[in-house]
Amino acid sequence: MDKNDLGDEMISAGSNLEQRVKQLENELQTVKDAERQYREFYEEIPLSYQSLDEKGTIMDVNPAWEKMLGYEKQEVVGKPFSGLLHTGWVPAFEKAFRELKENGDTPEIDLRIQHKNGCYIHISMNGCAKYDQAGNFIATRCVFRDITERKKQELRIMEREVKYRTLMNNMPGMVYRGNLDWTIDIISNVESMCGYTKTDFITRKVNWMDILHPDDKERVLDEVLKIFDNGIPIVQQYRIIDAAGNERWISDHKAPVYDEEGNPRAIDGIVLEITERKEAEIRLRKNETFLRTLLDDIPIPVYYRDKEGRFQGVNKAFEVVLGVTEKELKGKTLFDLVPRKLAEIAHEKDQKMLHGRGWQQYEGQIVNSKGERRQVIFNKAIFHDENNRPVGIIGAALDITERRKSEQKLEKLNEELSSRNEEFQALNKALKQANNELVKAKEKAEESERLKSAFLANMSHEIRTPMNGILGFAELLKEPGLTGDEQEGYIEVIKKSGERMLNTINNLVNISRIEAGQMEFSPSSVNVNEQLDYLYTFFKPETEQKGIQLNVIKALKSKEAIIQTDHEKFSGILTNLLKNAVKYTHEGEISFGYEKKGSTLEFYVADTGIGIPPDRQEMIFDRFVQADLSISKPYEGTGLGLSIIKAYVEALDGKIWLKSQEDKGSTFYFTIPYHKITKETKKPDRDSAAKVSPPNPENLTLLIVEDEKSSEQYLTELLKAGNNQLLYAKTGLEALEICKAHPAIDIIMMDIKMPGMDGYEATRKIREFNKEVKIIAQTAYALEGDREKALEAGCDEYVSKPIKKEKLLDLLISMTSRNNDLSNEDALETEG
Repeated sequence: MDKNDLGDEMISAGSNLEQRVKQLENELQTVKDAERQYREFYEEIPLSYQSLDEKGTIMDVNPAWEKMLGYEKQEVVGKPFSGLLHTGWVPAFEKAFRELKENGDTPEIDLRIQHKNGCYIHISMNGCAKYDQAGNFIATRCVFRDITERKKQELRIMEREVKYRTLMNNMPGMVYRGNLDWTIDIISNVESMCGYTKTDFITRKVNWMDILHPDDKERVLDEVLKIFDNGIPIVQQYRIIDAAGNERWISDHKAPVYDEEGNPRAIDGIVLEITERKEAEIRLRKNETFLRTLLDDIPIPVYYRDKEGRFQGVNKAFEVVLGVTEKELKGKTLFDLVPRKLAEIAHEKDQKMLHGRGWQQYEGQIVNSKGERRQVIFNKAIFHDENNRPVGIIGAALDITERRKSEQKLEKLNEELSSRNEEFQALNKALKQANNELVKAKEKAEESERLKSAFLANMSHEIRTPMNGILGFAELLKEPGLTGDEQEGYIEVIKKSGERMLNTINNLVNISRIEAGQMEFSPSSVNVNEQLDYLYTFFKPETEQKGIQLNVIKALKSKEAIIQTDHEKFSGILTNLLKNAVKYTHEGEISFGYEKKGSTLEFYVADTGIGIPPDRQEMIFDRFVQADLSISKPYEGTGLGLSIIKAYVEALDGKIWLKSQEDKGSTFYFTIPYHKITKETKKPDRDSAAKVSPPNPENLTLLIVEDEKSSEQYLTELLKAGNNQLLYAKTGLEALEICKAHPAIDIIMMDIKMPGMDGYEATRKIREFNKEVKIIAQTAYALEGDREKALEAGCDEYVSKPIKKEKLLDLLISMTSRNNDLSNEDALETEG
């Protein structure tokens, strides 16, 4: 082959290659278009689609599937499809899935599947299997339809059908729909009514007209034909001849049925058998004839009333005595004839006899037509029908008016004597009761006096003891030549004595507020576990010093232990119970914690201390009682702690109780509601100021508003360092004038209780012309609500007396730091 031929062949090959490349490109584009169209179809098709692998794990779902069930694709891919199904539908799915893998497809099946929101919906699923070239199963291809509404409709239809069948079968008589030719299309309970079956009537073997009594046919037919004229339902009573040839009375309640054009179409009705009632009526009429003859021949007044008390008949003697005829009496009751009180007495006795199935004899009164009252003896008995069923009362009245007149005089005398005797007995009983009450009152007063005396003695001890420490060691501090350690020791005694006296005063204030009903509930977020950890850390050094083991047990995880309650009262309950446990335990251990029981948390504080005698356990929470308890005598304390704790627990809607053995220990239990909250509001560490001694504030102008000289001197000593300028006012009015004269004042220490204008009013007046100055309310009241009242008046902060140095200085530093930060921000803003 020469070069030219080779070149031509290469050119031809290149051309063919180029055409092949274009062909492949076109085919690739076709595949891409097909894939795009498939993807668009897959994503936009309104049918829910999914594919499962051989294990039933979800491989893929389309957007319609996601929309139907609320899940996103990445949430379900790789998870078993059966995990989404209601447990009752899993076996049906697994069976269908096996058939699908074996046969390549499966008939439509219904399943219940869980929506992402937690509810279950009904779906209808169809599917087919995909295999590789070797015939191995690869995946399923299934589509869903939401059939929840269809299922609900089917259930409603089924329920209506069940109700209809139940109603028809439970009707007391025969229910039917009759045609105008007396044939019957719908019928129930027919066999018990007439002996013929439902099939006998539907197949036209027998017609309702055929079983009508010959004497009643014409009347029944006429009444039925008239029913369509006015469209009003009617009730017919007539006789039928049953399959056995017996005559039966029935009550036929029927109503007309019209077609859409208003033409007569059918009759709906309910048939009740009344044979026994009709026969009873016939027998009753016969009995009445006999009774009439019998009654008229009796010379004593006799009457007959039905069960409702209506007169049905009287004899001739009765007409003579009362002066009325039987016709005038018939159908009336005693309430129509005699005074209501007499009628009520007779009616009550009648009802008692009817229910008791007995007879009566008693004395009463009747009133004749002239209005005269006659005293009679009534003899009554129940009147029965032939089936021994009570149908009324028959009675006779024997006139004893004259005999009773003479007897009444004697009875009146006896009644007067009896009345006098009863009065004397009642007076004697009242005197005895009054005497018993006086004895109890005397004992209660003596006990109260004893308890109050013991309480006052205990209070005297609890106040004088720390006062002795304060005054005594304050006097010793004046001694010359004291070393630094001695001075420090004396000051520590004074501090502890002051804290003990403050605790006594706080208890007295708390018990006074409880007695006055002024205790309030202030809910907040409390982490129970953190509170227990804090108390464990707080009491651990003291228990270690006494050689006692301290244990804490928490039942809930930290995030489950955040509740809403009154933090101060909750903390006070546990703190005081633990204080008592440490005070009265000298060896062994103290354990405290809680358990969750239903909707409550049950807390406990258990110790191995001295215990409480059984005869004292019931009164341990009573006020003024503890001051007299023998166990409290060797120990300091007001004896009011447990009564305050009990009031706190009840304020938290809880209960408190104890179990104790003398010389073995005590366990106190209390409950509070478990009002769980999901997130705790982090509270600042109230003790942080005590942990690090804050620096003194500097270069401040402070106004001290205080009418007590000692309090003014104390604040002066705290605030005079740091180049601070101090101004003083003894009344609210003076504070107002000084603020107007010195607008550069930084902070006001405002006492609340002052003569004339108090601190609240002074604060409100200052806020009228100065919004910037910081005002700190200071008070010795320290009751619940005082802080809120001060802030509402315009104060920025609140401190209660006695004021701690560290807390006040920390508060001043915090307030001045905020002011500096704001000033710096303003400067930066201006500079920018």
